[in-house]
Amino acid sequence: MSATRTLGQVANSLEESPVDAKRLTVLKLSLEEKLKTLKELNAEIIELVPEDDLEAEIQQADECQEKIFEALARIDHAALTPVSTSSATAADRGEEEPARTHSSSPKVKLPKLSSTMLQW
Repeated sequence: MSATRTLGQVANSLEESPVDAKRLTVLKLSLEEKLKTLKELNAEIIELVPEDDLEAEIQQADECQEKIFEALARIDHAALTPVSTSSATAADRGEEEPARTHSSSPKVKLPKLSSTMLQW
């Protein structure tokens, strides 16, 4: 799978609600492997590229690495951000709120106590 496709999947996964932490972990591992491979390939390419094209090649590799680093940071941030489901109301989630019913307890008659302790 290409790095570009994986970056797109990270973006899509981060937009989901709730965020699938397991999926993000898999994508993070995949991006880390791609970053390692990218670094190895860049080292080989630098040796083969003519000096005139070297600067453009390095800039392109740096841009790709930066995108991967940004995606990894977003995944880490999502992992640290607590998900609060209780703060969203049913209306916020697009759900119908249950009908509210009011009920009262039955009236209970308690005997009146006098101030004499022996009657208690």
